[in-house]
Amino acid sequence: MLVVNKAGLILCLFVYLYGRFIDVRLFSHCIENNDTHYLREKVKFIIFDNFLTGSDGKSILDILKNELGMPKENIYFLDDNIVEYSQDTLLLPILIRHVTESDNNFDWFFILNSNTRFDHVSLNQMLYKMNSEQIQYEKLQNIDSNVNIKSPNNNYIGAKINDDTPSIVHHYNLDKTLNYPFIHSGYLIRKYAIESLSVSINSKSSANRYKSKIFTDVHYELSRFLNEEISINLKDVPEFCITLSDTNPKYHKKNSVVPKKCITWSISQRISHNCVSFSLPIYEYKKKSLNIVDPETVVIAVKTTKDYHHTRVKQICKLWADSSIYLNYDSIHSNKYCSDYANNVKTILDRYKGKNINLEFLSDYGENINGKIDIIDLNVENQTSGHCSKLYSIVHYLYKKYYNSVKNIEYYVIVDDDTLLVPFSLLNSLNYVQNYYFDYNDSGKYDRNSYLYMGLRYSLGSITENWSIDYITGGGGIVINSRALHKLASCKECICNSPNEPDDMALGRWFRYLKIRATNFFGFNQAEPSNYHSYYNYYSHITSFHKLGTTLNEISQKYNQFFELLYPHANIDTSNKHEEL
Repeated sequence: MLVVNKAGLILCLFVYLYGRFIDVRLFSHCIENNDTHYLREKVKFIIFDNFLTGSDGKSILDILKNELGMPKENIYFLDDNIVEYSQDTLLLPILIRHVTESDNNFDWFFILNSNTRFDHVSLNQMLYKMNSEQIQYEKLQNIDSNVNIKSPNNNYIGAKINDDTPSIVHHYNLDKTLNYPFIHSGYLIRKYAIESLSVSINSKSSANRYKSKIFTDVHYELSRFLNEEISINLKDVPEFCITLSDTNPKYHKKNSVVPKKCITWSISQRISHNCVSFSLPIYEYKKKSLNIVDPETVVIAVKTTKDYHHTRVKQICKLWADSSIYLNYDSIHSNKYCSDYANNVKTILDRYKGKNINLEFLSDYGENINGKIDIIDLNVENQTSGHCSKLYSIVHYLYKKYYNSVKNIEYYVIVDDDTLLVPFSLLNSLNYVQNYYFDYNDSGKYDRNSYLYMGLRYSLGSITENWSIDYITGGGGIVINSRALHKLASCKECICNSPNEPDDMALGRWFRYLKIRATNFFGFNQAEPSNYHSYYNYYSHITSFHKLGTTLNEISQKYNQFFELLYPHANIDTSNKHEEL
């Protein structure tokens, strides 16, 4: 850190207070003398996540507050606010509330999550410079709108990605110029942009367009709003890296110049590039006595129908739904890409050897297939769509069979018969959640979060009317703990509006009534890999995908290289069109 004289300090203070009227170059030495002052004073940190701890074992909240000294009033954590502000899961209501209701003396929003890391000194310098450049441009525009100066476009910055092919997640958007940020690396928006956007979307001409819709990716939707309403597009910053390896030309993946250093980057909770499961750090396993989930305290309920008993059910049994082979910690050994990790955790997980997840196939028709698969008849009529009545029956079946049983079930996972699940990744995800929510004190274990309703969160809501009903998408898998199941099964008001009401949305409505939040957890996916950007597929862990093919060979071709990573144990006979169990 440089040392400056008294006059220099006064100049720094003057430039900081009146920076919008002064050449930004005057501020360069001031930044060097106070490496986080601008971040502390002028940036609102929005932790858009239900969790705080990354794969390095660090909490992003601790990094901001304790390591960097960011004031608590400038830090927002989604999970602390959902109960009071349910609309906050749409993201934009958070930003609008901050520019209209809170202290307005700031310049930027930094949206990040538990996987985001950043160089605070470099970010501090970059943001001050970018904000000052934009202010100078706007000042000149106000003086003479015909001035021939190109906008620096510093209103919205991040690691830019877009859809190579139309994606169901983004409503089959065909505009390849519509860019959105890679969320794990974090991104920033100037306060001015949100102020302008708020005015625009609340105007009479726009308000009706945003009354209500289903939000499947709020970061993409924010980009779309900024683009359509006020013509602000995401600016790619090369130093906003996908991972720290982006500085190496050999591993650089972004369509940008190779940066000399990263200002922001993401840390992955994937075991390795080819071992796609969720990872708990090995040192976390070894340094303390973790509360590891016993597979026998987990039930997976597969929702199916008679028409798919001999196709989908038999397919997933060969891939993952065989309780004696894949539904346990030993399944990691069947994946050749995970051998190093498997050897490292072997002594820790050996005590669960031979313990398997409970498996239920629940349908509108009961039968036994090949003497191996028992399918339970729920005595409910199948619907061509919606399936609410079937889900209602599943909830009550699980409650009656397991809640008071000697099995001591802790977690219930409801999936479709065309959900592609990675059981080891599911178990490790539950390990993360269980150890995140459980603390220890002198009196033993206590629970910080009594109810769990978790998976991939979608939201039905309105950014102009400030409401949202969140729900976990059924195709990716729905996780409910025993306390949440008990409260749900005991709820007399939690019934279907009609037998074919969308089941996952009905479940979200019931939990909203019970004041149980929908917890988003990365890795659960509602669609096939082709519907997600490759950065997410190759750098994030995978717990599930959704949608099968007619045969295992077709599934393999459909999922391309991901099939080999997900199920390297699958022995596919491409000459046999009819898959046998």
